[in-house]
Amino acid sequence: MSFTSDTPGSLSFSPSTGVTNSAGQISTTITATGTTAATATISAISGPLTNTSMLDILPITATIAVGVGPRAIEISPDGTFAFVSSNAAGNVSRISTITNTVTATITTAPNPDGISFAPDGSYAYVTHDYNGGVKRVNTSTNTVTATVPVTGARSVAISPDGTYAFVGDDVGVQRISTATNALTASVPSTGGAAILGIEFSPDGSAVWASRWSGANVVRINTASNAVTHSISVPANPHQMTMSPDGSTLYVASYSDTNQARVNTATRVPTNWAVIPGGGGSQGTAITPDGAYVYMSAYNTNRILRVSTATGAVTAAIQLSDTPAQLAMSPDGKFLLVCRSGNTVSRIQLKP
Repeated sequence: MSFTSDTPGSLSFSPSTGVTNSAGQISTTITATGTTAATATISAISGPLTNTSMLDILPITATIAVGVGPRAIEISPDGTFAFVSSNAAGNVSRISTITNTVTATITTAPNPDGISFAPDGSYAYVTHDYNGGVKRVNTSTNTVTATVPVTGARSVAISPDGTYAFVGDDVGVQRISTATNALTASVPSTGGAAILGIEFSPDGSAVWASRWSGANVVRINTASNAVTHSISVPANPHQMTMSPDGSTLYVASYSDTNQARVNTATRVPTNWAVIPGGGGSQGTAITPDGAYVYMSAYNTNRILRVSTATGAVTAAIQLSDTPAQLAMSPDGKFLLVCRSGNTVSRIQLKP
């Protein structure tokens, strides 16, 4: 077994053969010293640890205090800052990804939740549970400039061309014109379940919505604003991520160890990965090359790296508290994770 690092230093690991538990999970601890010292617990399922560059993905290089109850996180299109919604605090933290510090705290409304940036990063929409509506936040001034009246707004995604957004609420999906900040269509036939995830196809022709209590995701045609397909997935689907080529939708399911992906052409789901140690996931993010999906395993307090080719867990990082939603930087160099201890951690994937 060998490990390499892109930074100067030495590596040691103990025990050299790892420990196998009753689930067939092999784990070992690596201690790295050098310019980027880190200690991480790494696990693999049913076999030896396979990747030989663990330090490319494992070091937590920063942990940043944010408001109480961090819920959702999004990184700006240029990768220089992120927004984090703190549901219990009623605000949004702006984090500089250059300095890994909070540079602004934006008071929006009680219970902020989902976040989506415009393609040019000039503004973001922030949803609010209950009666806070959808706030438009100018990212130059960090101020709220408009409110769209959507009750029970949970999730949001702005279209690839930036002309409209879809908002998931407690009963369905609403469409907003970004030119007027007005509601232009409603898609109530999503079944009356809370929509906790919204994801566009890269060409904007379809939007996918995860129905929390419905154990399914629905496909909406953005030209007709109509549901065209309903696809069963494991229980309580949450955050979703689309492959860069738009061929596959990955769905994090909160209440099932099985995690699904959907072929977007055939609309056929498959259970492609299993969360080790019980429990499910509420966060997911994909690398820009589509090779790996990262998932938050809340039952074991781990972030897992899963191969999209095999569905195997190839690396993990052990946290001291519960991970929630994830965000991948546009260049794939780092991952941000919301944590139950009212922090956001940065996991460096590449130099």
